[in-house]
Amino acid sequence: MKNDITYESVRQSLFPPMLFWVFFVTLLFMSGIHQGLIVLAYEHDWPSFLQVNIPLIYWAFVAIFLTVYTRWQIRKTYEEPMRTLADATRQVAAGDFSVYVPTIHTQEKYDYLDMMIRDFNKMVEELGSIETLKTDYSAYASKI
Repeated sequence: MKNDITYESVRQSLFPPMLFWVFFVTLLFMSGIHQGLIVLAYEHDWPSFLQVNIPLIYWAFVAIFLTVYTRWQIRKTYEEPMRTLADATRQVAAGDFSVYVPTIHTQEKYDYLDMMIRDFNKMVEELGSIETLKTDYSAYASKI
């Protein structure tokens, strides 16, 4: 196991590559369905308001789906870990040095957020050690 991970060796982006492929394949598939709707409307001689509005409604649903999916990805990969880190920071500010925030990914897949969490945990550990030394010193000095 490699413990000396540097910022240069971590993933450079929080944007999951899979998200690109989901968008690409979905839009490719959806554009084919759009073409099918246009051909269907033309062949069956639908009224002109349907020929215009059905594809618009269809693309509105596609846009809603992609927006909700993107929002879910952002929340899962960025907002929830940042909220956890913010809560832990408040606990440390209140004097609780037993706080530990788990990283999101395994060491092989660390990104900058994982590195920030790792550094935060190390900082809290060091602060806890300093607090212990301070308490021990105060107890020792009061006995003298």
